[in-house]
Amino acid sequence: MQTLEPNSTNERRVTERFALRADVSRVVVHSDGAPKEGHVYNLSATGIRLELDEALQVGKQVEVDFFFAGILKAIHFTGVVTRVFDEIDDPGPRRMGIEIQNFASDTDELRMSALIESASLGQLR
Repeated sequence: MQTLEPNSTNERRVTERFALRADVSRVVVHSDGAPKEGHVYNLSATGIRLELDEALQVGKQVEVDFFFAGILKAIHFTGVVTRVFDEIDDPGPRRMGIEIQNFASDTDELRMSALIESASLGQLR
């Protein structure tokens, strides 16, 4: 997987990030209470930007099941909410960033890497 060098712009990521169409991705986030379903808007090897009907708290530990068109079984990982987009700037369903901390298995990590490297994802962001 190709990594990017941090630069002097606002870009802090060191891995490629891909834009996803909402109609080809689905995510189920497990935290306190009932699971929350939404869509992924971009993806990298280290995190995702997703949309749920309600915001989660920054710092919240979550479990995530990520589904992508053509993948029969979810890719499962744990992560932490690192950013919630401002409600004024992002009305309606709430977009937020989740940093991937651990994959449920080596297989899940390999499946995510294979998906990212397959070039079947959207454009680089």
